[in-house]
Amino acid sequence: MSVVCDGPEVCKVVRAQLLQALRGNAFSEASAGAADVVVTAKIKHVSQAPPTMQSGVMVTLFTYSVELSVSSRDKTVMQGPQFFEFEPIFGRARNVETVAADALEAVRSVAPPR
Repeated sequence: MSVVCDGPEVCKVVRAQLLQALRGNAFSEASAGAADVVVTAKIKHVSQAPPTMQSGVMVTLFTYSVELSVSSRDKTVMQGPQFFEFEPIFGRARNVETVAADALEAVRSVAPPR
């Protein structure tokens, strides 16, 4: 299994969450060329909330959309768009776990864990 993320810097957070969910369910990571299953997340910036003061720091909450595609040699499952929020100063993400759970379900539908 390989996880590819296309989009802004927040891809690192989404990719890490996807890998954590998949590894926790007996899927192992492989390089993109050697993987039987490829999970692709395409992320786009949707909106930005006005900055607010939190713990003495000005923070901005960004909303992103993500479209998931899970491909094996025989089958492709596409999902999306789903939305999540990310606050970069403190690194807080909201609803990314839901994206990861949906990716796990799609991976299970195309390939059983090893």
